[in-house]
Amino acid sequence: MIEQRATVVAEEGDAVWVEARRDSACGACTRHQGCGAGMLAKAFGFASPRLRVPVGEGARLGDRVVIGIDERALVRGSFAAYLVPLLFMLGFALLGETALPGSDLLALPFGAAGLGAGLVWLRRYNRRAAGDRRYQPVILQKDRDDAPPLCVVSRQFNS
Repeated sequence: MIEQRATVVAEEGDAVWVEARRDSACGACTRHQGCGAGMLAKAFGFASPRLRVPVGEGARLGDRVVIGIDERALVRGSFAAYLVPLLFMLGFALLGETALPGSDLLALPFGAAGLGAGLVWLRRYNRRAAGDRRYQPVILQKDRDDAPPLCVVSRQFNS
């Protein structure tokens, strides 16, 4: 389970909206040092992501909670978002290359069409995944102020 601390910012029937604070991998953003990602975030106003999460653990407005998502769902979603459109693009470009041997004339338009087809597939995949509980974050627990720093990934072993 991949976990993240978040704050409940709204209630909506049988679900709550949580806002997760963005953390950088190196921690330099909080010190305003390093690569400048923090300055870019301030300049362009990147907001913290908001997620709709089914109510669990009795979470209420203003509560700090720990949310989690299954690692396999995250990996599957990442492959769908990044790898599948790329494979469509490369496959179609290869078709364009073989359709007119010795010339790259058709590779570019076929590749662009393949990328478009991959993005259409991704849109349909996202619509199916939106209703699948495996892809939805869940509230694991209420967060305590005195809790130790949260690990990014925690594993549960069956004994």
